[in-house]
Amino acid sequence: MTSLPCKDCPAWSLICSDGNIPPVLLVEILTDLKKAKDITASRWEVQNLANKLVPASSAVNVGFRDLVAGEILGYKVTADGRPVLRGGKPVTSQGKAGMIIEQSPEEEALLRWQVGSFSEAEELLAENWRRTSQAIDLEGMQRTLRNDYRRHVRLRTLEETANFVDELLRSIPPRKLLSWFLADCEMQT
Repeated sequence: MTSLPCKDCPAWSLICSDGNIPPVLLVEILTDLKKAKDITASRWEVQNLANKLVPASSAVNVGFRDLVAGEILGYKVTADGRPVLRGGKPVTSQGKAGMIIEQSPEEEALLRWQVGSFSEAEELLAENWRRTSQAIDLEGMQRTLRNDYRRHVRLRTLEETANFVDELLRSIPPRKLLSWFLADCEMQT
């Protein structure tokens, strides 16, 4: 994906067309700082990706955990493709209402990456994320899941998957789901 221009790659064009940047993508891009032994090439790669990622009117979306926590707290999250942004200051001018939203730390980082500037903390995060993700045995996980669920679950379509998830959510007590989610978000239960 890194060698294709934005218009030639479906994943990039989705991001570029609606301006909604998932936070995990930033970490994956940053991890490329430690991809090659040639530090200059790695920095150029991240700089190149950052430049592809930041068209006018793009924004880094709030992470999924924050979105779910917001829903649990009673805030309606509209999943219509527009970025969900944190904070904002309501303003009125000439009788019209609006919102001033400052750049997020993630967006500020992306702007720095565009000019090849990386903090020491980002360098450490990139190294740690790359090392941790390389240690994951995805094929082993797939084998385990196939062995454990082959006889139980056969999902062939998106509709079957949606029905399976709906049924799963109905079959687990809401308190247990909420407790799991809050623990996953590192929130107290």
